[in-house]
Amino acid sequence: LVSVVFLRNILPSLRSVLSNGTFWVVAIAHSGGSMVCSSIRILGTYFHDTSYGTISENQAGVVTLFLSVGVLVGLFFGGNVFSELANNPRARKSMISRLYIMTVAMCYSLAFLAIPFVRSAINSPYTVAFLQAIATFFMGAGVAVQVFCIPAIVGCTFGANKGLYASYTDGVACIVSSMVWRIMGNAVEEGNPQGSGWAYGWAAVALLVVLAGFLMVEFVEHYFCRGGWIGRLRDAKRRAGEDNDVSRDFSFSDDSSVSKLAESGKRMWEKFRPISRRKEPDMNSILSMEDDDDDIST
Repeated sequence: LVSVVFLRNILPSLRSVLSNGTFWVVAIAHSGGSMVCSSIRILGTYFHDTSYGTISENQAGVVTLFLSVGVLVGLFFGGNVFSELANNPRARKSMISRLYIMTVAMCYSLAFLAIPFVRSAINSPYTVAFLQAIATFFMGAGVAVQVFCIPAIVGCTFGANKGLYASYTDGVACIVSSMVWRIMGNAVEEGNPQGSGWAYGWAAVALLVVLAGFLMVEFVEHYFCRGGWIGRLRDAKRRAGEDNDVSRDFSFSDDSSVSKLAESGKRMWEKFRPISRRKEPDMNSILSMEDDDDDIST
């Protein structure tokens, strides 16, 4: 029974997701934003080390909340703007590009604020921590849309396998980001955590975000600007075994209105309604039958 379930359900789903090129592109591009979001685990140590112990571990843990707040704010405002730009794919691409530029700039800001010379020039650990918290806030806001909106939109085209797609997207992103975290850990350790080690580490994070951002922007160009999502929908319907005529009758354009949806539904109803109906009796024939009955009775 287990083998039957595996062969008929699990294996086809795995094949459908893992053999799809769109999945791999989104998963790898997702690694940049995933790494920024997972940086909340090391931000406390970063704040503590770069303050020369002025900020305690408990205080440093509280400062990490700026990243989570930044993600929430970015998702609230950026997510609404991204959805409102559904009819303007070019504006969506420009928005994603600007968000990645902001995120990369904030990563380099954290690297810059970790340089001992810069911290000595500011000569105030609390001022340095405040600037680092602001950079952390905008870093989180810069990846909110890419992490939570784009993968979810693409996942809608995977049908019943959207849950598997979401899980494996996060899994691949975690594998890629874990490699960079390993490099960052070595850089911090060799460069002295109180010295320039964190500057090298955040520079490595910024490099991954640059590469992932470039891949994500190119994906947005192909998927949204060039209509690649339409092909994904048709492919998903074909894999689901649905009739191609239904997908042609139903309009999936971005600017589809309620009237177009109603027209599409009407065409589908006219096409698929039963051909054989019970023929309604003609009123003239009924009257003639009554006349015949009167003649016979007389």
